[in-house]
Amino acid sequence: MNKFIIILLAFIAFTACDQKTETTTVQPVETPPSAPVEQAPAEVPPTAVVNESAPAYMNVGLKGFKVPDTNLSSTMGEVVFINFWGSWCGPCRMEMPSIQALYDNYGDKVKFVTIAVERRPGAHIEYINSNGFTFPVYEATDPIETDLKPKGFPTTLILNKKGEIVVKDVGAADWNAKSVHEILDRLLAEPA
Repeated sequence: MNKFIIILLAFIAFTACDQKTETTTVQPVETPPSAPVEQAPAEVPPTAVVNESAPAYMNVGLKGFKVPDTNLSSTMGEVVFINFWGSWCGPCRMEMPSIQALYDNYGDKVKFVTIAVERRPGAHIEYINSNGFTFPVYEATDPIETDLKPKGFPTTLILNKKGEIVVKDVGAADWNAKSVHEILDRLLAEPA
């Protein structure tokens, strides 16, 4: 049974990596054999206030966990790190410590938006609390448009100050790697 789970997780991690739409120099992380994997939930219903100058795909209402509710379009003019994940997703859980480390290094310069995609609203709360993660966590209250919509889990995007997608990466990665720091530093130096 344990061998079956390892093979299943390896297959899922491999297929998620095959779905990359852009290549980055982010370092992959290994999926633990004990991580259970479930299917992703359906989209959640719409609500939100929009920043009209942001690209249309950024009109996503976000319900905050220990942070205020917001709309992704409010991040216009900032460098944004977006991560779609679920507590049911082994590869998602593997990369969370590197996201926390990146947040510790860049949380005062980059807008972090981690979006929990769960079968039941709030299912991520116990996982976040038990691991002591402090990065901002949200649940989407609007359908995710095609430009942002994850094609696998985890999916991570980095947006420049104009709201343009600069990095889109599907699969677990080391987000605190030097190559990611270089990308963020370059984007932070660009004018809005």
